[in-house]
Amino acid sequence: SDRRILNEEELRTSLEGRLRHSGTPPVGSATEVRLVELGALSSREQLSLVRGAAGLIGAHGAALVWNLFLPAGAPVLELLNRANANAYYSNQCRWQRRGYAAWQNNDPAREVQAFDADGRLLDPFRWHLRADVGAVGALLEGLLSSPRQRAGEA
Repeated sequence: SDRRILNEEELRTSLEGRLRHSGTPPVGSATEVRLVELGALSSREQLSLVRGAAGLIGAHGAALVWNLFLPAGAPVLELLNRANANAYYSNQCRWQRRGYAAWQNNDPAREVQAFDADGRLLDPFRWHLRADVGAVGALLEGLLSSPRQRAGEA
């Protein structure tokens, strides 16, 4: 598997703490941050989960296309490795007038090579990363404190 967030539990704990103490809860006042492997769920289960989500945070990859089915006002926070330079999801969010932010890694020490099932090295675009928990948390707080998010608008 590629583009994994290597410190996802640390990130989850930090973001959940920020949500509880920020005074700017997301859509539906949710303060729980769930780690979900969408690929392990059926399409129907994925859709149901996303339709009830207060937002979507994840490493760049196909699962972020589910932003199209988030509730109105639910933001997207994309985590990008150094080699990633596309704007698929930022464009989708802009077209929907949905809150969007991205954290892009610039530190080689935060990335780990990824390999395919046969042990071949994958392109750096698909390498794993360790998110900067403080920077990602600050981005999330900024998303949630924007006037559009407070009003719950799409």
